[in-house]
This record gives sequence, C-alpha cells and structure tokens, in this order.
Amino acid sequence: MIDRSSYKKLILNDIQEKLDYLKKHIDDDLKGRELTKFEKRTFKMFNDIHELNNVLYWEALDRNNQTDTREL
Repeated sequence: MIDRSSYKKLILNDIQEKLDYLKKHIDDDLKGRELTKFEKRTFKMFNDIHELNNVLYWEALDRNNQTDTREL
C-alpha cells in the first residue's frame, strides 16, 4: 500500500507533467503575436498555477527527504 506522502508526490508530479505539456504548447501558439489583455491575464494565471504546483512538489520531497526522480 502506498503512503499518503508518496501518493501526494505522485499526484503533484502528474499535474506538473500535464502543466509542462500545456505550457509548451501555449508558448508555441502565442509566440510571435500581440496578446490581448485577457490572454495576458490568463497566461499569467497559468504561469502562477504552474509555479505553485512546482513549489508544492518540492515541499513534498523536502518533507520526505527525497530526491527528484523526474526526468529533466
């Protein structure tokens, strides 16, 4: 059976992988054009969520004194 902290780490890692995938495609789609105010706010919000999830993932690792096993 998987413990709670390991489960949390797996969930956060899965979310981060999906956010990384979306960020790559959003960056590609928006490259080279002027953004509307709505797109700028949405993009900033997305980046904040991406960063928050990354912080939560690293905090989960720190609590368990583990190392990052994700591929860079």
